[in-house]
Amino acid sequence: MRYILAQDPARMRGRWLNGFAARIGRSYGLSGSISVAFVSPAEMTRLNAAYRGIAKPTDVLSFSFLRDVGSPRSTAAAKRSTSSEHTETAGEIIFCLPVVRRKARERRGTLRDELRFLLTHATLHILGYDHARDRDARAMEKLERRLLARGSDRLAKP
Repeated sequence: MRYILAQDPARMRGRWLNGFAARIGRSYGLSGSISVAFVSPAEMTRLNAAYRGIAKPTDVLSFSFLRDVGSPRSTAAAKRSTSSEHTETAGEIIFCLPVVRRKARERRGTLRDELRFLLTHATLHILGYDHARDRDARAMEKLERRLLARGSDRLAKP
């Protein structure tokens, strides 16, 4: 799997991004790609209103193009819901960089760390994970921590 960036205002390209994509792809049997785009606050407001009913900009939106993706309870369930036939675009992740920067400052973190977290979070959404229910939120957060804990070069298999 790979991430496709049409533009790269946050300078995300590099070893970490490519390695992360490859490890997620191997872990979930994905050989396609996830498109990554950056939009203005005005465009993110429009998208957030259209898809979530919230008329304000958000940091990231993700859209899964995978069939039969529900809310997997385990890695095995996620693998079953994302079969190896997915060799095209698995989904799209849309960032609003001004909001991402603001949230990074609020959390006293770096832009790179915030983007890593959001990329991980959005990718899990594309794979069918959700956090609408408390139990699902705890499972997703645990997986996010596990994926991010290994740093840029050693991403744990989910």
